[in-house]
Amino acid sequence: MQSKHKSLWLIPFVFIVVVMVWFFTRDYPPKIKLSSAEEKHMNELLSDMRTHCVGRYLIDLPASFTLSTGTEPLEEEQWVADINWPDRSYKAYIASKRMYYPAFEQLLKRREKELSETRTANPVNMPFLKKIWPLPAGMKGIIFERNLDTSADDALRTLEAYVHSNDVAIKIQKKSANDLSPRYKKDRERRGSETNYIPGDIDKINDLLSRIRGRESGEVPREPGSCIANAFIAIDKSGREQEDITLLFSSKKLPGVNIEVSTNNFLQSDDSLLDRAGEISDAYSRVNASILAKGSRKINSLKAEEMIASGPKPGSNNPIYIFSLYVNEMQGSNRTPWLNFNLSNESNAIIPYTGYTQDELIMFWNAITQTIRMRPGAN
Repeated sequence: MQSKHKSLWLIPFVFIVVVMVWFFTRDYPPKIKLSSAEEKHMNELLSDMRTHCVGRYLIDLPASFTLSTGTEPLEEEQWVADINWPDRSYKAYIASKRMYYPAFEQLLKRREKELSETRTANPVNMPFLKKIWPLPAGMKGIIFERNLDTSADDALRTLEAYVHSNDVAIKIQKKSANDLSPRYKKDRERRGSETNYIPGDIDKINDLLSRIRGRESGEVPREPGSCIANAFIAIDKSGREQEDITLLFSSKKLPGVNIEVSTNNFLQSDDSLLDRAGEISDAYSRVNASILAKGSRKINSLKAEEMIASGPKPGSNNPIYIFSLYVNEMQGSNRTPWLNFNLSNESNAIIPYTGYTQDELIMFWNAITQTIRMRPGAN
């Protein structure tokens, strides 16, 4: 009788062991079998792939996907990247747009007129446009040194730089400071020092501008550095420059579906995506969503972790899907850049979803993420 009870006690233990063995030895990502109609759907979508350069990575997407980032007017300040220097107080933000040179010249004339005519709330802070700095010889563009805004003291400045390269207009904007005016004498005496970051910031911006060049969307550079929307930034010789880049892609064939790729050379998380899975699952459960799949993947010698989640969309029968993948999440650097690759249809609030099934979306996700690789010569 005792032996029988012992055998019964072993059953759940054996079951747990079997489940653990299955869990740790199963294939990931899970294999998906599509119907013939679904296979045809996917073959049509994936038949024509184009390579895109994002930071130090290369990614292949269907030809129907085009870059949404870097298409807005420069005045909209749709930043495509930012650069941080350890010895500077503020980041430099970068915007880009394809533009022929005559239009670029007109842009600079309009902007100079606008800044010259801007009035400050307190007349003592006039003029709003403090100085116009020329770019180094051989570069087409200008740097406006202006007040931070119309209400701030004029010790707070903004450097607004423009350069034109290969039919691309590039704007760099950075906060700075200059309190050398006599009106700030008491403040300087109280602090025991003066603050004039302008010359050093101008040098930083000129160096950055000298390393930026416009590029075609399909161009894959071969030299060390990083791709941003419409342009390429050659690597800085010091290796200390921190870059943060985000590109967004969309397709008319998949309305409402967005692919966002973010990468930087400095972020080092304390934990990984899978370490946070429990916390993420709890957050999803509060909105009736759930994790469909999660796991580790090896992609072109890169170690990645991914998660696929789904939940109800308010006012629609079509669910929201969120696909997320991380590479080098805990070791971002120039040689091992951090990467976050996201696909979602959650912004699809107005356009009805075009009929791709869950299995098709997962297959599509697997196909495009499998192309992620380091760009040869990136470092």
